[in-house]
Amino acid sequence: MAHRRPGVATVTLLALLVGAVLLGGCAGKTASSVPGATAPPAAPLMQMTPAEKTSQIATSFPRQVPVAAGEVTRGEAQGDSAWVYEVVVPGSVNAVRRWYIKAYSNAEWTLTASDENATSLQKNAAQTRLQFEAVGGGSSPRTRVTAAVGVGTPVLQTQ
Repeated sequence: MAHRRPGVATVTLLALLVGAVLLGGCAGKTASSVPGATAPPAAPLMQMTPAEKTSQIATSFPRQVPVAAGEVTRGEAQGDSAWVYEVVVPGSVNAVRRWYIKAYSNAEWTLTASDENATSLQKNAAQTRLQFEAVGGGSSPRTRVTAAVGVGTPVLQTQ
């Protein structure tokens, strides 16, 4: 039985199909450059574990206070009942602010004030003030969260 060799047109078509598959069918365009397409959603934020909070912020940091997992750039206790921390987390300011509001709400805190850059919450005598700032550039947004947390003290006056 004789074997037929593929013609030039067949080889060209095969090369085009393989190229399209390797490029995701968009001829090398990213989702943001294709009209009507959106970039894939960012990975969901995760909460720090109690062990991470006490090792990265302060050994006395309350385990029930929500903190998004990220790179802690500042963490300190201010006496026995107040803490200040900064953490840089993946995501836009809006996404990170929404995560914090939901996490605190799930922990039975009450939202007392919020705008695009700051949020204040309260639970009994405890208070938290969060400030949000976009950092860096590039394709992956990140947000710096600066938090003042006080349990039973006027933490907003400790800074």
